[in-house]
Amino acid sequence: MLIYEMTHMELDIRIHVELGLNFLNVFVCCLTTFIYLLHYKKKNTTFVVNFLFFLVTCTFFTMVLVLDSVIRVLKVNEVAIPTIFGLFTEEGEWFLVGTSCAFDFVYVAGASLALDRVLMMTFPFAYTHWNLSKKVFFFALLVCAATAVFLFGTNVVFPYYKNRFTFSTEAALHFVSIVYDIIVPLELVLHVVFCIQYYRFVKRQKNNGANGQTSKVNQMTFVQGVSQSVLCILPKIYSRLETTVLGRSTRWTFRFVVYYQSFFAIHILLTFSYIAFKLLRTKKCKVISVQKLSMTTLNKNRINTVH
Repeated sequence: MLIYEMTHMELDIRIHVELGLNFLNVFVCCLTTFIYLLHYKKKNTTFVVNFLFFLVTCTFFTMVLVLDSVIRVLKVNEVAIPTIFGLFTEEGEWFLVGTSCAFDFVYVAGASLALDRVLMMTFPFAYTHWNLSKKVFFFALLVCAATAVFLFGTNVVFPYYKNRFTFSTEAALHFVSIVYDIIVPLELVLHVVFCIQYYRFVKRQKNNGANGQTSKVNQMTFVQGVSQSVLCILPKIYSRLETTVLGRSTRWTFRFVVYYQSFFAIHILLTFSYIAFKLLRTKKCKVISVQKLSMTTLNKNRINTVH
């Protein structure tokens, strides 16, 4: 197996850039979530619970990444940190489990949002009649809760690292990663299906000369799906296939694994910036000037019409 290394300078630059990027993401995510709630309340638009679930999950994820970046920066600069936040201490094992859960939650939220939009565009009547949006949300919430309970419960009962005689948190994390390796391709399929449906809908609307605009949630989900697929899902699937088939990692795959958090942070920044832009953007209205007519003018026009 080939072993690739990073220079100290590259590592130092990366963690400081990630720190700034993650702080920016926390601000953008919190602001965007607030704008969406405010937009829903003021405009009285259709509330999409899976879209809010995606916003909240990503906001939580960015907060976890900020804490992780701060810990890494302090460690590189040899600043003492509490053992409860130590990356390789027994007291800090909970944080490693929490970081893994945060990544998994984002994938679940993205898949639930894509499934919500696919069901809405494929079965619009059943989507409304059977309230499929809430059913998808509760199922996604159940998956996240089951993942967290399983991982944190394992960490409480069993040791972290693998042991020949007992189960371990490391083995639990490996098992969950296998399960989510199945979820990730399914999410990619859902994104592709939705993008095709969205493209056909927009094209059909344009051909029919319709003036109506597509749902903002559909537009934002389209951007989210493309961004996550290109920056996160496709490279992740490729790296998994490479290590499974070839039994080794190339330099490109090694770089992706090292900069995985950076790719994810860029995806969230692009997606949430676009969402905030779409929510804050107002429709342009044409102002039509109307001449105010007095009763005298109306009477004169009436007399001229009679004569």
